[in-house]
Amino acid sequence: MDTVFKFISPNSSPQIPLKMALKTAHVTRVPNLDLVSDDLNHTNNNNVAAPFVPYHHNHHRDHKNDENDKNDNGDIVKKRAAGEFMVVGHRGTGMNLLQSPDPRMKLVKENSILAFNTAGRFDLDYIEFDVQVTKDDCPIIFHDNFIFTQDHKGVLIEKRVTDMNLDEFLSYGPQREPNKVGKPLFRKTKDGRIFEWKVEKDDHLCTLEEVFQKVNHSKGFNIEFKFDDNVVYKEEELVHVIQLVLRIVFKYAKNRSIFFSSFQPDATLLVRKLQSNYPVLFLTNGGVETYTDIRRNSLDEAMKLCLAGGLNGIVAEVRSVLRNPGVIKRIKDFKLSLISYGQLNNVREVVSAQILMGVDGVIVDLVQEITEVVAEFGKEVKSENLVEDQENDDEIKCSEKQLSSLMKPTMYETYLNNRFTNSLVFYIFLLLLLLVSPFLFAWELVNYARSCFRSKENLSGKVVLITGGSSGLGELMAYEYAKLGAYLVIIARQKPESRLEQVADRARELGSPDVLFMFADVSKVDDCRMFVNETVNHFGRLDHLVCNAGISPLNSINNDVTGFGPVIDINFWGSVYPTHFAIPHLMKTNGKIIVNASSAGVLNPPRYGFYSASKAALISFYESLRFEVSPTITVTILTLGYIQTNMITAKYSRNGVGFHLRKDMKDVVPTMEAEPCVKAIVDGIRKGATSITEPRFVKALFLIKYLFPQLHQFYLNMYFPSKNRKLKRDG
Repeated sequence: MDTVFKFISPNSSPQIPLKMALKTAHVTRVPNLDLVSDDLNHTNNNNVAAPFVPYHHNHHRDHKNDENDKNDNGDIVKKRAAGEFMVVGHRGTGMNLLQSPDPRMKLVKENSILAFNTAGRFDLDYIEFDVQVTKDDCPIIFHDNFIFTQDHKGVLIEKRVTDMNLDEFLSYGPQREPNKVGKPLFRKTKDGRIFEWKVEKDDHLCTLEEVFQKVNHSKGFNIEFKFDDNVVYKEEELVHVIQLVLRIVFKYAKNRSIFFSSFQPDATLLVRKLQSNYPVLFLTNGGVETYTDIRRNSLDEAMKLCLAGGLNGIVAEVRSVLRNPGVIKRIKDFKLSLISYGQLNNVREVVSAQILMGVDGVIVDLVQEITEVVAEFGKEVKSENLVEDQENDDEIKCSEKQLSSLMKPTMYETYLNNRFTNSLVFYIFLLLLLLVSPFLFAWELVNYARSCFRSKENLSGKVVLITGGSSGLGELMAYEYAKLGAYLVIIARQKPESRLEQVADRARELGSPDVLFMFADVSKVDDCRMFVNETVNHFGRLDHLVCNAGISPLNSINNDVTGFGPVIDINFWGSVYPTHFAIPHLMKTNGKIIVNASSAGVLNPPRYGFYSASKAALISFYESLRFEVSPTITVTILTLGYIQTNMITAKYSRNGVGFHLRKDMKDVVPTMEAEPCVKAIVDGIRKGATSITEPRFVKALFLIKYLFPQLHQFYLNMYFPSKNRKLKRDG
């Protein structure tokens, strides 16, 4: 018999479970994640509260000490043992990812009676599905806010689900009558692509009443109230929808185990207010995405909502739990339940880690695989005949087999931990780089040729906000956007006001329908909140955010380093602050963020230490942000060389931040004229480029720095000669 190990749970010390969770989520332990994308997954999952006791079918699990119950159909159901881990089938047997190469994601039509009954054959506790209400007040099962179809001419038609009556809704897809052909059904992904809704086992659309009548009565239901994130609902509208759903539930539920959930905070509070028979959980991604409603932006805010509204628990995106496992203890201390959802829940090691961490359950797409994992993992503990220690209630107990399955090193880790192998890695990669360099060069040429023919975004009627827009590149970008018919908002700190008025007037002359200008300090968070809100209030939308504001002081380590705080405040935080407030609005318009990061953030020229550090921070931040907001928002990072603007001339000087007068930089290093640079930048933005470097020869300098650092140092010494090679020492 295996030795039994005891680990302190997140309730007392999160360090060991955190290590286990991070290890299990390591990329080398997560196979084929690309086959289970979450393009459509961010608004669809739910959780069960620990304080309530669900039911599950007796066929799979053995509970000899539980009391048997029978429902009206004669199915034997058993109470779930307190603390037992739950598995919930997402939209039945999993959502349909029509763009995925994984056939499992296109096996059975999601949110259908066929999917629910297929899922019911496995050892599930609950089946999750989305409920909306048609125009004629009938609760139906459907996830997306819009239905897409084609007319007889092949033109794509889009219609909101809640604007249809029941007959129209049921006319899409397969029909109940054998000889009747329904309207073709299509689906739109988050990145805007359209796919015909084809699965291996299709089924007709259904109502909530049909689901109660036709789905295995031994399975519980997780009913998610689905509301559009982009619609502001009045309380009476929410109440009307909730009451219609509750009417069906009270009529047909009988002794079926049910809990409700929703991403709409006010809806969850109203569901709790309008009924007390069934648990209500709040759905949140825990900060993985950002919303204007702060209650949706963190697990702490979710806990506050649950405690204030008497909710039973939280359904959280699994990444928010793994990033902060210590939150599990706080959730449990408040006697709330915690269930997770998300694509990582389709990975067996991640689910196993959550069992040990104290999560109450998971919502999954790969129902068969994960139910088998949970059953197998649970057998380990039962076979040990563990005796509970009353003094150690907060300990997680696992067997040696469970521990080894989570903690054993992967093949890659074993090789990389070998000292001899590790010493060869650099040379192996260098050799590979040399071998593939011709192909990389050819690929760069192909991409350049393709970019010449790539379609450009139509900027007519788009709203563009530009910081640092009173002079230099910001001013010229405003003019370039104006020529293309964009509405402009220009932000600047410098006065006099007449200068900014001149820029606005010139932009109107060049073709901008309307120009709004404001004075603000981008290093102040309240100013950034103000001008983003004013932009949206004035124009009703935001399409492009151009973070251009910045200062460029010379510095020396001999200077008073405490005087360079404004460099970081303006160059870094002056871009991050407006980005934070703009993201919710850019999400709605599939907008773009353009940040002027400078090649100095990569090349690090001498006497520009603070400036280079601020720009390097920008590059790192926005490269990370790109993964969080893509593909909804495009992030474009500008790494420009020396451009002929007032930033590099002797006339540009500012007291208090370390500026010194110097010769024009165009007399020292190669520079590029500002106007062609701006035209190339805006062209690249319109084509969807994620990085833009001008002049183009600067890209070669990037390669030289990393491949031939001595040559890079020689270049810097040649163009930036220093009078003092050695630091002067006191005395």
